[in-house]
Amino acid sequence: MDQLKAFLIILKRQHFWVLSGLVVLLSIVGWFLAVSSLKQEQAKNASDIESKRQSASQVRSVENHPNDTIRGRMEALISARKTEVLSAWRERDAQLRTQLQWPAVFDESFVEVVAKLLPVEVKLPFPLPATQQEPLILVQREHYRDFIGPELPTLAERIGAVWAPTATGGGGGEFGSRVIASAGGVSSGMIVNWNSANQAEIEQQHFTWGGRSGGS
Repeated sequence: MDQLKAFLIILKRQHFWVLSGLVVLLSIVGWFLAVSSLKQEQAKNASDIESKRQSASQVRSVENHPNDTIRGRMEALISARKTEVLSAWRERDAQLRTQLQWPAVFDESFVEVVAKLLPVEVKLPFPLPATQQEPLILVQREHYRDFIGPELPTLAERIGAVWAPTATGGGGGEFGSRVIASAGGVSSGMIVNWNSANQAEIEQQHFTWGGRSGGS
Protein backbone atom coordinates (compact mmCIF):
# COMPACT_ATOMS: atom_id res chain seq x y z
CA MET A 1 0.00 0.00 0.00
CA ASP A 2 2.90 2.28 0.84
CA GLN A 3 4.45 1.48 -2.52
CA LEU A 4 1.24 2.51 -4.32
CA LYS A 5 1.15 5.81 -2.45
CA ALA A 6 4.76 6.42 -3.36
CA PHE A 7 4.02 5.69 -7.04
CA LEU A 8 1.02 8.05 -7.05
CA ILE A 9 3.12 10.79 -5.49
CA ILE A 10 5.76 10.36 -8.18
CA LEU A 11 3.05 10.24 -10.88
CA LYS A 12 1.53 13.41 -9.55
CA ARG A 13 4.86 15.15 -9.62
CA GLN A 14 5.72 13.88 -13.12
CA HIS A 15 2.21 13.93 -14.57
CA PHE A 16 3.23 16.39 -17.33
CA TRP A 17 5.83 14.05 -18.75
CA VAL A 18 3.59 11.04 -18.37
CA LEU A 19 0.76 12.77 -20.23
CA SER A 20 3.19 14.01 -22.86
CA GLY A 21 4.40 10.46 -23.40
CA LEU A 22 0.84 9.18 -23.67
CA VAL A 23 -0.01 11.90 -26.20
CA VAL A 24 3.02 11.01 -28.30
CA LEU A 25 2.21 7.30 -28.12
CA LEU A 26 -1.43 7.85 -29.03
CA SER A 27 -0.36 10.11 -31.88
CA ILE A 28 1.95 7.41 -33.25
CA VAL A 29 -0.80 4.78 -33.00
CA GLY A 30 -3.31 7.13 -34.68
CA TRP A 31 -0.83 7.99 -37.42
CA PHE A 32 -0.13 4.30 -38.08
CA LEU A 33 -3.83 3.45 -38.26
CA ALA A 34 -4.51 6.41 -40.55
CA VAL A 35 -1.64 5.54 -42.90
CA SER A 36 -2.77 1.90 -43.03
CA SER A 37 -6.32 2.96 -43.86
CA LEU A 38 -5.09 5.37 -46.56
CA LYS A 39 -2.96 2.66 -48.15
CA GLN A 40 -5.92 0.31 -48.30
CA GLU A 41 -8.12 3.03 -49.80
CA GLN A 42 -5.38 3.97 -52.26
CA ALA A 43 -5.03 0.35 -53.42
CA LYS A 44 -8.83 0.08 -53.81
CA ASN A 45 -9.05 3.33 -55.79
CA ALA A 46 -6.12 2.31 -58.00
CA SER A 47 -7.85 -1.01 -58.73
CA ASP A 48 -11.11 0.79 -59.58
CA ILE A 49 -9.31 3.23 -61.86
CA GLU A 50 -7.54 0.41 -63.70
CA SER A 51 -10.82 -1.45 -64.13
CA LYS A 52 -12.48 1.68 -65.55
CA ARG A 53 -9.48 2.25 -67.84
CA GLN A 54 -9.75 -1.28 -69.24
CA SER A 55 -13.48 -0.83 -69.78
CA ALA A 56 -12.85 2.45 -71.59
CA SER A 57 -10.22 0.75 -73.78
CA GLN A 58 -12.73 -1.92 -74.77
CA VAL A 59 -15.30 0.73 -75.67
CA ARG A 60 -12.76 2.62 -77.76
CA SER A 61 -11.91 -0.56 -79.69
CA VAL A 62 -15.52 -0.84 -80.93
CA GLU A 63 -16.18 1.26 -84.03
CA ASN A 64 -19.40 3.26 -84.23
CA HIS A 65 -20.88 1.88 -81.05
CA PRO A 66 -24.31 3.47 -80.63
CA ASN A 67 -26.06 4.13 -77.38
CA ASP A 68 -29.68 3.12 -76.81
CA THR A 69 -31.02 6.47 -78.02
CA ILE A 70 -29.04 6.41 -81.26
CA ARG A 71 -29.90 2.76 -81.83
CA GLY A 72 -33.62 3.46 -81.38
CA ARG A 73 -33.55 6.43 -83.77
CA MET A 74 -31.55 4.47 -86.34
CA GLU A 75 -33.96 1.52 -86.22
CA ALA A 76 -36.86 3.94 -86.71
CA LEU A 77 -35.14 5.48 -89.75
CA ILE A 78 -34.36 2.05 -91.20
CA SER A 79 -37.93 0.90 -90.70
CA ALA A 80 -39.28 4.02 -92.39
CA ARG A 81 -36.87 3.62 -95.29
CA LYS A 82 -37.87 -0.04 -95.71
CA THR A 83 -41.50 1.01 -95.92
CA GLU A 84 -40.66 3.65 -98.53
CA VAL A 85 -38.64 1.19 -100.63
CA LEU A 86 -41.38 -1.45 -100.45
CA SER A 87 -43.99 1.12 -101.49
CA ALA A 88 -41.79 2.25 -104.40
CA TRP A 89 -41.23 -1.33 -105.55
CA ARG A 90 -44.95 -2.08 -105.40
CA GLU A 91 -45.72 1.02 -107.42
CA ARG A 92 -43.05 0.13 -109.96
CA ASP A 93 -44.31 -3.45 -110.13
CA ALA A 94 -47.84 -2.21 -110.85
CA GLN A 95 -46.50 0.00 -113.65
CA LEU A 96 -44.48 -2.82 -115.20
CA ARG A 97 -47.43 -5.21 -115.10
CA THR A 98 -49.40 -2.81 -117.29
CA GLN A 99 -46.46 -2.13 -119.63
CA LEU A 100 -44.91 -5.58 -119.98
CA GLN A 101 -47.55 -7.66 -121.67
CA TRP A 102 -47.04 -11.04 -123.30
CA PRO A 103 -47.36 -11.03 -127.11
CA ALA A 104 -50.60 -12.29 -128.59
CA VAL A 105 -48.93 -15.52 -129.72
CA PHE A 106 -49.22 -16.78 -126.13
CA ASP A 107 -52.68 -17.93 -125.10
CA GLU A 108 -54.37 -17.16 -121.78
CA SER A 109 -53.43 -20.51 -120.23
CA PHE A 110 -49.73 -19.76 -120.73
CA VAL A 111 -50.07 -16.23 -119.33
CA GLU A 112 -51.99 -17.47 -116.29
CA VAL A 113 -49.36 -20.06 -115.43
CA VAL A 114 -46.51 -17.56 -115.79
CA ALA A 115 -48.38 -14.92 -113.74
CA LYS A 116 -48.50 -17.32 -110.79
CA LEU A 117 -44.69 -17.53 -110.85
CA LEU A 118 -44.23 -13.80 -110.21
CA PRO A 119 -42.14 -12.48 -108.64
CA VAL A 120 -39.90 -15.20 -109.98
CA GLU A 121 -37.08 -14.23 -107.58
CA VAL A 122 -39.31 -15.28 -104.69
CA LYS A 123 -41.29 -18.14 -106.21
CA LEU A 124 -38.41 -20.09 -107.82
CA PRO A 125 -34.85 -20.89 -106.69
CA PHE A 126 -31.98 -19.98 -108.99
CA PRO A 127 -30.54 -21.98 -110.48
CA LEU A 128 -33.42 -24.42 -110.56
CA PRO A 129 -32.26 -27.73 -109.00
CA ALA A 130 -31.93 -30.54 -111.52
CA THR A 131 -34.27 -32.69 -109.43
CA GLN A 132 -37.04 -30.10 -109.31
CA GLN A 133 -39.87 -30.32 -111.80
CA GLU A 134 -40.13 -27.52 -114.34
CA PRO A 135 -42.86 -24.98 -113.50
CA LEU A 136 -43.92 -24.99 -117.18
CA ILE A 137 -44.91 -28.11 -119.08
CA LEU A 138 -42.85 -29.11 -122.11
CA VAL A 139 -45.36 -27.74 -124.63
CA GLN A 140 -45.29 -24.33 -122.96
CA ARG A 141 -41.49 -24.30 -122.84
CA GLU A 142 -41.25 -25.25 -126.50
CA HIS A 143 -43.76 -22.54 -127.34
CA TYR A 144 -41.58 -19.95 -125.62
CA ARG A 145 -38.42 -21.37 -127.22
CA ASP A 146 -39.94 -21.07 -130.69
CA PHE A 147 -40.92 -17.49 -129.90
CA ILE A 148 -37.63 -16.29 -128.39
CA GLY A 149 -35.46 -17.89 -131.07
CA PRO A 150 -36.20 -15.31 -133.81
CA GLU A 151 -36.33 -12.54 -131.19
CA LEU A 152 -32.72 -12.91 -130.01
CA PRO A 153 -31.15 -11.38 -133.17
CA THR A 154 -33.67 -8.53 -132.95
CA LEU A 155 -32.81 -7.88 -129.31
CA ALA A 156 -29.10 -7.89 -130.15
CA GLU A 157 -29.70 -5.45 -132.99
CA ARG A 158 -31.38 -3.01 -130.58
CA ILE A 159 -28.15 -2.61 -128.62
CA GLY A 160 -25.97 -2.41 -131.71
CA ALA A 161 -24.71 -6.01 -131.61
CA VAL A 162 -24.86 -8.97 -133.96
CA TRP A 163 -26.38 -12.24 -132.82
CA ALA A 164 -23.91 -14.90 -133.99
CA PRO A 165 -23.47 -17.63 -131.37
CA THR A 166 -20.71 -20.12 -132.07
CA ALA A 167 -21.63 -23.76 -132.61
CA THR A 168 -18.78 -24.84 -130.27
CA GLY A 169 -20.29 -22.80 -127.46
CA GLY A 170 -23.40 -24.94 -127.35
CA GLY A 171 -25.48 -23.26 -130.04
CA GLY A 172 -26.75 -26.50 -131.50
CA GLY A 173 -29.96 -28.33 -130.75
CA GLU A 174 -33.16 -26.35 -131.17
CA PHE A 175 -31.20 -23.27 -132.33
CA GLY A 176 -28.74 -25.06 -134.61
CA SER A 177 -30.13 -24.03 -138.03
CA ARG A 178 -30.58 -20.39 -137.04
CA VAL A 179 -27.07 -20.17 -135.56
CA ILE A 180 -25.43 -21.03 -138.88
CA ALA A 181 -27.61 -18.51 -140.72
CA SER A 182 -26.81 -15.67 -138.32
CA ALA A 183 -23.10 -16.40 -138.07
CA GLY A 184 -22.40 -14.64 -141.36
CA GLY A 185 -24.09 -11.43 -140.28
CA VAL A 186 -21.16 -9.99 -138.29
CA SER A 187 -20.66 -6.34 -139.18
CA SER A 188 -17.65 -4.13 -138.49
CA GLY A 189 -20.04 -1.28 -137.72
CA MET A 190 -21.55 -2.87 -134.62
CA ILE A 191 -21.56 -0.82 -131.41
CA VAL A 192 -21.46 -3.69 -128.91
CA ASN A 193 -19.02 -6.56 -129.43
CA TRP A 194 -21.03 -9.38 -127.89
CA ASN A 195 -18.95 -12.50 -127.39
CA SER A 196 -20.28 -15.32 -129.60
CA ALA A 197 -19.49 -18.01 -127.03
CA ASN A 198 -21.55 -16.11 -124.46
CA GLN A 199 -24.46 -15.91 -126.87
CA ALA A 200 -24.28 -19.66 -127.40
CA GLU A 201 -24.16 -20.19 -123.63
CA ILE A 202 -27.31 -18.08 -123.20
CA GLU A 203 -29.14 -20.18 -125.78
CA GLN A 204 -27.99 -23.47 -124.31
CA GLN A 205 -28.54 -22.70 -120.63
CA HIS A 206 -31.70 -20.60 -120.79
CA PHE A 207 -33.64 -21.80 -123.80
CA THR A 208 -32.99 -25.55 -124.02
CA TRP A 209 -34.36 -28.02 -121.52
CA GLY A 210 -32.92 -31.41 -122.38
CA GLY A 211 -33.01 -33.82 -119.46
CA ARG A 212 -35.25 -31.62 -117.30
CA SER A 213 -38.21 -33.25 -115.59
CA GLY A 214 -41.61 -31.83 -116.30
CA GLY A 215 -45.01 -32.43 -117.78
CA SER A 216 -45.58 -32.89 -121.49
